[in-house]
Amino acid sequence: MSPINLARTKRAALSLITKEWKVQLGQEHPAIDVMKLAGSSKSLEVTARAYQALFRSAKLSKVNQIAGVSPAGETFGSILAYLEKKPLLLIAETGSPPHKRPVGRFRPGDSVLLVDGVYDPETLTSTASAIVAGGGVVKNALALITDSKTKTVKAKGVTVHALFSTAELTRHTESRRTRKK
Repeated sequence: MSPINLARTKRAALSLITKEWKVQLGQEHPAIDVMKLAGSSKSLEVTARAYQALFRSAKLSKVNQIAGVSPAGETFGSILAYLEKKPLLLIAETGSPPHKRPVGRFRPGDSVLLVDGVYDPETLTSTASAIVAGGGVVKNALALITDSKTKTVKAKGVTVHALFSTAELTRHTESRRTRKK
């Protein structure tokens, strides 16, 4: 594995996020569309490298498979799986009300890493439950952003590692606005 500088990758991703996203200050949950980062090849590459840097800094190389839990998670999870040479576990939504189920092969006891864009506890929990019901193990997840004040969140036995918190994005956006005035 070639070394990736997390701090440098994070700065590049933060620069893109600030340019491409409109963080709605003053709202409890700012509207963030992670899929905007897949809109250009440069932002897609920077964001994918940010996930890879986070993956490596969290020392998650021992996971057996990677699964995306949202459209952004599927996009960046598949790129991360390719970059880290890990199998991708697809997650299907079936039924009414919809429930998630793994599609593909994994062996009982396989460790599965979940990937999300913006951390959503409900989606993460339902996906983890479906994988565990099939015999898999889910201990870690990656997200680009968590709406927590911290970047590491523990939810139902799953540690969520995030590159940014919304509080950090808001601070950065406000400081850029202040500097421009």
